[in-house]
Amino acid sequence: TGILIEKDNPSQFSEALISLFILADISKKVKDKELIYKTENLKLVNQIPDEILKSLVLLNPNYFNKIKENCYKRVKNNFRWNIVSQKLVLLYHEIKKIHIPNTKGV
Repeated sequence: TGILIEKDNPSQFSEALISLFILADISKKVKDKELIYKTENLKLVNQIPDEILKSLVLLNPNYFNKIKENCYKRVKNNFRWNIVSQKLVLLYHEIKKIHIPNTKGV
């Protein structure tokens, strides 16, 4: 969906942010796929810390838009209040089943 980083890894986090900012910049500047190979644009690409992202942006200079759309969909489908509240109700019922003994038939 986006860029995966390890929990509690500030170095990876900073590299991911740098990569995203550069990808956004490239996406704004490079509208034609062939323009990615201009010297000024290649300099930007080479500043991306992640080698995989470098390759992906060379194939698709608008790769940032794909990441952005994937992130939006992930938030919409997993973290909107209506989704979170439904998950919370289900969790509450599961906890209730575990911690309240079945008294039927006693």
